[in-house]
Amino acid sequence: MVRVPGLMIREAVEADANAMGHLHVRAWQRAYRGVMPDEYLDGLQAQDRIAMWQGRISRTDLPPLLVAVVADEVVGFAAFGAEQAPTTPPACGELYAMNLDPDHWGRGIGRVLLRRVTEALVAMGYEEAVLWVVPENQRARALYESEGWVADGGVSTEEILGVTVTDIRYRKPLVASPSQP
Repeated sequence: MVRVPGLMIREAVEADANAMGHLHVRAWQRAYRGVMPDEYLDGLQAQDRIAMWQGRISRTDLPPLLVAVVADEVVGFAAFGAEQAPTTPPACGELYAMNLDPDHWGRGIGRVLLRRVTEALVAMGYEEAVLWVVPENQRARALYESEGWVADGGVSTEEILGVTVTDIRYRKPLVASPSQP
């Protein structure tokens, strides 16, 4: 069991959007430097991400976002739900995004947040889940792999906020099938 002193994982509320927007920009600027163009990363605006997260938090027709809070400060978040582009029936769950403020990397917060997302996807009835990650994001890939996620050969090139990015798909069974011991 991973324990992070003072860490709380809870559902995001509208007041969290400001912190989420700022940490989202900081996380992308650090994690994707050398992967995405510097001018794109340097041009990211927290206000744009704040507005995006305000809109997403206010949607009651989607699963809640989870935030990681340490000392009353939002230091991370995760968005998840049904697989956005199902490739195999039955539908899988999907981790859409998980970001941590770079000042909090390496403290176990991402691991706890990922495990809570996994628990939430199981509670939603999914038996497996997928996520997409940029191949160069070795930090995230190491975390996912240490938690039992496996690259399954899926590759996608997509436009993300104005930049074309190649992602690889990871997959994880969430519950043992009846035929497994």
